[in-house]
Amino acid sequence: MSKKILIVDDEVDLVEIYTDDLSLAGYECIPAYNGEQALKLCISEKPDVIISDINMPVMDGLTMLKSMKDEGIKVPVILVTAFSNTQKIREAWKNGAFDFLEKPVNFEILHSLIKNAIEFGVNFSSQSINLQLEINQSDISELSKKANEEGLSLAEYIKRKLNQ
Repeated sequence: MSKKILIVDDEVDLVEIYTDDLSLAGYECIPAYNGEQALKLCISEKPDVIISDINMPVMDGLTMLKSMKDEGIKVPVILVTAFSNTQKIREAWKNGAFDFLEKPVNFEILHSLIKNAIEFGVNFSSQSINLQLEINQSDISELSKKANEEGLSLAEYIKRKLNQ
């Protein structure tokens, strides 16, 4: 049985791009176009992983993430953003985000994150939160750039640096 990926973005073209790529990789993709719709689909479809944009109308990705936490919905969420905003990243990690990717998305990194999210689930996010809370605001933007340069997600980059 293939794993379900809930793809949340208000840009229909991006949802289709994610769906095409992830379907070829063997995932069942479920589209949603805002956080409110995604919350309903979490209950009915029970996805294994959620990929969500942060900035969307109706309900943004951060509000969706907080609502999931409040409602006890435990699904790893990979947030995608066009630009890194330190405050939003901190808020998302405090509410259990699994990881982040900046647009344009590197699909090789996305596939790796999805595999990790399925393997480690929401438990990994608590490790990410603890690591992230130790890093001050000015460092997050710089670390995000360095992670992208090395083809890693922010959490993977931080974990690698702490293990050195």
